Amino acid sequence: MKLKKLMLLGATTLLASTTILAGCSKKTETPTITPSESGSQGTSTITPSSSISSPVESSTAPVISIYTVSFNLNTGEELDPQKVKKGEAVAKPSNPSRSGYVFAGWYLDEECNNAYDFASPVNSDLILYAKWEEVKKDTYLLTIEYHIGEDVKYDVISNPKLVSFITPSFNDYTFIGYVDEAGADVSLDSVRALELTENKTIVLKAKFDKELEYVNVTLKNGEENNVERLVKGELLNNVVDPSKDGYLFEGWFESSEDTKAFDFSQTTIVSDITLVARFKEINKLNTTHFDNCLKKDGPLTENVLPSLGSPKVLVIPVNLDNTKKTDEVRNSIVKAFKGTEKETGWESVMTYYQKSSYNKLNLDFEVTEWFTPSKTASEYNRQYQDESANMPSDDILDEALTHFDSAYDFLDYDLDNDGYIDSVWLIYNSPVDYQSNDSFYWAFTTQTESTTTFDSKKASYYAFAGTDFITPNQEDASYDVSDLTYDAHTYIHETGHLLGLDDYYDYDSEQGALGGLYGADMMDYNIGDHGPINKMLLGWVDPCVVSETTTIRIDDFSTTGNVLLVTNKTLSSIYDEYFLIEFYNGSGLNNHDLQIINNINKDEATDAIGVRVTHVNATKKTQEEIDNDKSKSYFTGFKYNNSETDELFIDTMLQKKLTDEEKLEYFADQDALYTPTSNKFGIDVYQNYISDSLQKLFFTMTVDSMDETGATVTITFKSLAGSGSAELPWI
Repeated sequence: MKLKKLMLLGATTLLASTTILAGCSKKTETPTITPSESGSQGTSTITPSSSISSPVESSTAPVISIYTVSFNLNTGEELDPQKVKKGEAVAKPSNPSRSGYVFAGWYLDEECNNAYDFASPVNSDLILYAKWEEVKKDTYLLTIEYHIGEDVKYDVISNPKLVSFITPSFNDYTFIGYVDEAGADVSLDSVRALELTENKTIVLKAKFDKELEYVNVTLKNGEENNVERLVKGELLNNVVDPSKDGYLFEGWFESSEDTKAFDFSQTTIVSDITLVARFKEINKLNTTHFDNCLKKDGPLTENVLPSLGSPKVLVIPVNLDNTKKTDEVRNSIVKAFKGTEKETGWESVMTYYQKSSYNKLNLDFEVTEWFTPSKTASEYNRQYQDESANMPSDDILDEALTHFDSAYDFLDYDLDNDGYIDSVWLIYNSPVDYQSNDSFYWAFTTQTESTTTFDSKKASYYAFAGTDFITPNQEDASYDVSDLTYDAHTYIHETGHLLGLDDYYDYDSEQGALGGLYGADMMDYNIGDHGPINKMLLGWVDPCVVSETTTIRIDDFSTTGNVLLVTNKTLSSIYDEYFLIEFYNGSGLNNHDLQIINNINKDEATDAIGVRVTHVNATKKTQEEIDNDKSKSYFTGFKYNNSETDELFIDTMLQKKLTDEEKLEYFADQDALYTPTSNKFGIDVYQNYISDSLQKLFFTMTVDSMDETGATVTITFKSLAGSGSAELPWI
């Protein structure tokens, strides 16, 4: 049949009825591939303990953090420093004096641009800098000392006519005006009319319709008791949340029976109260090892590149254009496959997979000298158009391996000793055809039909791509190429296919379900890191299986491999249906490409941050399904894919609703991630989510807290009894 090449989200893909894992396929008949044994074994699930939710007052007194606040006079001298407990305010020192200057306040920076608020809590060592204003000749300053209840505030001005008086406001009290130290009423107009002949200080005491009453709030945080004093009927602001190792702070509560935390932003304090900090235990991230990986027991992935260890891979530069048969071009191939970060500007194929696998895969690339095949570039393209002819890349591979048979011992290129060369790369130097939908010169991964042996080893999977991908134009790339010396993105994506991974972008938007990862994966949009399902399939990460209500912390997936697998059944294999939960912060291999962004306009985008939830159905096909599906344009060993099936292999559970039209245009951004302030999964969205085998969503997830490196989430399992008939995913 005729090959087709489809373009979606900037990634072009060749399709045919062959067993193919990459962007395009062979046009010849698909060889019958017998999948490996589908039986698998796994260890028993480790289930995190249930969460603890009750007020606690720790009997153990951890070390209390003490910070030093220094006062730099900006004159070469300093005031005595103060020692302050974490979360408490530092006492404001008496105003210093300096001949010819007036003191103008304390600041956080030496340039005195950022004024310091002495009511704010201290959470680190501080240096405060004095600001001075030079007193000009015949210029005098007025210092206004405001006494508002028990608080004292200061204002220093040089022109009384421009003074803007503080007008205090309390909920239950009416401000009448100011009186002086003797209790006599003060006219603000008289203050503005002052003619200064010397520096002057006046005291203004706020007067209200009734005397201010004060209340005390005692805060018990498990380490110590803090008492805050404030005007009756006011809100208590700037309360510092306590922390406790291994526990999540849930809030301040008046009693152990309360289910809702005290709301400082809405509740005025009208009497003395005591509030107790409540903590919930955070369960440890215990992982479960499943003895599966694509190389071992994946569907239709026999003879693929091993995903563990140090397999040797031959990279063959193919000369189809003598003008580009140069040492410089060959060196660019070497750098793209095995160069350092400094040499490439990002990653080579080798360094990328070292990092993505957490050093479990160390690809040992050997770049050969140039090989010139027997036909020209145009002859191979004509052969490609001839449906009855052999796949031209198969012929090139066979010729190249024959040519280098005496130079290389192919026994060294079969790490798993399965009788097949693990993988081969063919890098041609003729121009990549970015425009045609029916050209041979693109990038793809496929399996040869050749039965020729080389040192008793047969060839199997190989990848075919052009040197143009090393230096793409910006309009041809889905990421920023301005800082790349040698670009390996396309080769990294195709190497994913050599390892057995499928594409996650949609080959045909008119078939099957819409959705997926919305570009946010190396196997989708050629950007960023591999996601959790890829790394599980390749044996690089073990998930923490969650099968009952729990609270747990997860750190950034790309750098730590932390991932939660949520299921309501006992799993013995990763080839099943479940939800994956990860924390994303744009670090690691995601940093360069802005894999998930906080602005749909990529030119203005920065990294988003939050928790991503994906639904995965990695059920394998039966042999009957494999036989029936061989004629389909997208052929895979999994029952579901992200192109043609009515249920997706992997789908992002967005925290907002998209129409089908919007899904076609959407690129993963902050709405793909959950935060403490976003919609809550299973509560605000997906309350009635159903899938092929799920009758109804069986859990909810909330993000309790989040910082730059990770998040604490609570997963709550719910009873589905009496929940009614299944509805649409959104209501």
